[in-house]
Amino acid sequence: MTGIPFENVRLSYTHTHSGPSLGPTWLHEGDEMVPDYVNSLPHRLAGAAWQAQQALQPARLAAASASAAINVNRRLKLDSGRVVCGRNWSGFADRELKLIRIDDIDQRPIAVVVNYGAHPTIMGPPNQLITPDYPGVARRVVEHGSGRREHPR
Repeated sequence: MTGIPFENVRLSYTHTHSGPSLGPTWLHEGDEMVPDYVNSLPHRLAGAAWQAQQALQPARLAAASASAAINVNRRLKLDSGRVVCGRNWSGFADRELKLIRIDDIDQRPIAVVVNYGAHPTIMGPPNQLITPDYPGVARRVVEHGSGRREHPR
């Protein structure tokens, strides 16, 4: 569809427990894969790549990093020695937030890429809602701070 060589393609995405399952799961009932959604992904991804290719323009790249202490180590060691998923406030957590901003030549934002190590499970295991969880809030904050007011379609 785009003619872009495979070795020049990079796929990046966020992770959520609040979206359609992409395969069989053992976590709990109700997390079944949605075949129509999964089968639609190749066409949607190719369409997004084609749109991006059509919008190519000269751009400037900037990078930054900062410390953000909003995550927690999730490996909690119990008194029995057993390790469970929990909140280990004294355990190591990577608190470096990394950001790449891409602007057009007039310094208008084209895209912002953010990397931060935290697991988006705010809604908890029984959740059946589709939501971007905390990455959705982070996206709105970044868009507001960067001047970008719309999510590319």
